[in-house]
Amino acid sequence: MKRRPAKKQPPRPRAATSDAETAARVEKILALRLDGAQFHDLFTYANDPSAEGAEARGGAPWQLDAPALWELIHRADDILVARVETKRGRAVALQLARRDTLYLRSINAGDYAVALSILRDQATILGMYPKVDELRTLVKAQDKLIAELEAAADAPRQLGPAETSPGEVGPVEGSGAEGEAVEGRPVG
Repeated sequence: MKRRPAKKQPPRPRAATSDAETAARVEKILALRLDGAQFHDLFTYANDPSAEGAEARGGAPWQLDAPALWELIHRADDILVARVETKRGRAVALQLARRDTLYLRSINAGDYAVALSILRDQATILGMYPKVDELRTLVKAQDKLIAELEAAADAPRQLGPAETSPGEVGPVEGSGAEGEAVEGRPVG
């Protein structure tokens, strides 16, 4: 007896949502992502039928499957990228936005040491501090240049045929022999 292949379950029907409701969901997902929520957290949040979930959501479950939730997540990420105004991608934008949220919370709590460390971390992400390797390379190049300049200053200078040593007076071109007149100068 041959087994029949199992039939795929049809997707759950979803109720159509208005543009305003979709926008509100995207904003809620954005807020949850800024608080560190991952996909599985968002999926549970969106589809939790318990009273707790309904209270948190402010209504009935959204009844979203994974692709529909990913679509909302991508929309939220696009908003985030636009708000952060950077072209470095979704991951960097998300990290910067999370740090902005933490910075605001630490300032409101009066924890300035944490706020400063968050700012330092943001500056590192944005590449505002030079990398240690780059600094080492610059220091080595500078040390090499200083050594070359010091060696050049210490080395005896090779004088060319028309040059004289400092303090030496040599013949001046066009001065003529002693007692001969030079154009424009009296003999004297």
